[in-house]
Amino acid sequence: MLRTRTWKVAGLAGLILIATLPSGCEDTDLTAPAESTITIFSNAVIQINADAGETKGTTRIVAVLLDAGGNPVQDVPLAFTTTGGTLSANLCQDGGCTQGGGTCTTDAACPVTVADTITTDGDGIARTTLTLVIFEDPESVEVTVSSTVSSATVTVNMVVNTGPEDPVPSITASPTSGQRTGRSFIFNGTSTRDPGIPRIYCWDWSITSATVPTRIVRGADASTVNFTGIGSPDDETRGDHDLSVNLKVSDQVTISCPFYDSDLGGANNPPQESLFGPNVASLTYAIRCDLTAPASVNAGPNRFLSLAGASQPCQAPFDPSRQCVSVSLQGTGDDPDSPRLRYDWDCGNEREGCQDPVGDPSQWGGCQSITCQYDVSGTFTAQVTVTNECGLTTRDSTIITVTE
Repeated sequence: MLRTRTWKVAGLAGLILIATLPSGCEDTDLTAPAESTITIFSNAVIQINADAGETKGTTRIVAVLLDAGGNPVQDVPLAFTTTGGTLSANLCQDGGCTQGGGTCTTDAACPVTVADTITTDGDGIARTTLTLVIFEDPESVEVTVSSTVSSATVTVNMVVNTGPEDPVPSITASPTSGQRTGRSFIFNGTSTRDPGIPRIYCWDWSITSATVPTRIVRGADASTVNFTGIGSPDDETRGDHDLSVNLKVSDQVTISCPFYDSDLGGANNPPQESLFGPNVASLTYAIRCDLTAPASVNAGPNRFLSLAGASQPCQAPFDPSRQCVSVSLQGTGDDPDSPRLRYDWDCGNEREGCQDPVGDPSQWGGCQSITCQYDVSGTFTAQVTVTNECGLTTRDSTIITVTE
């Protein structure tokens, strides 16, 4: 049987929930009578004034146990559970904490004493305090009070007042002074400050350039944006890009801000623009190719060969019926800002050479060494050209002298 009654408890708003489980249980000591009911009184909202420095708020949870005749039931343990926050049995009463002593003016001033069950007093009442902390607890929690035969649940919402001040977004970059073509870099917005409340509920990034597609990144946790690299030495701009980076943020708890990254695709559902603050952070970031050509390029020492010792048939593109002398050459080069180097060889015999693929730096280095062959006497200039990832080149040569 379900009964609804009015039960006044001083200081609490009238959010009243009553539930009764089926009867049929026999009464025993310290057990709720059959057909007994639990009524919960609580404020429906905890107001936290973050702009005034508050980080948590409390509300009293009062449960009343009545028997089938509407009479209070004493000395029955009631179980209190919550989906978030902390429940404490240490209350402020008559200027002092009920447990552990100490003076107080509110329940929040009393140290938390966690208790899973609280026994009803002579008025059939069991009391506890719910505390919710900004950023740690859900914005809406349910508190349930249960006896052996009945239970009731109340919902309490946390409302954070942030005040009139708007968040001030800020951007830092790493590396700070720009980056080389094709290398990783990061934009970081965690230095953003909010005079009202130290939490951002939506980060909205826009990275634009005249040379690369615009990238949009947005989300409740999108405080940083990572790039694995932009540009290559073979694009039209030779890897030089100026990125315009803009960041706007929202400290409104009601904003809907699902994650979105235009590089990954998916649905783009921009939040309501009015929920963003008026401040926007901007940064210009330079992506540049190496301005220094490869150094220490060396084609090796001069060589002296004699056709008199030729004992191997020539290989294509020479006439295989002739005898050739051959020499192995290896080029070297160094560029700390461009670890991948492309090698192009010209044997100087107007027939042979080797070139690393222009458009695939991962395949570079295969032509660092070459074997050149000669079927006539003369002086030949073998030349190596070393190119870095940004298209800058350095050359060196060696003299091959072939005698009869």
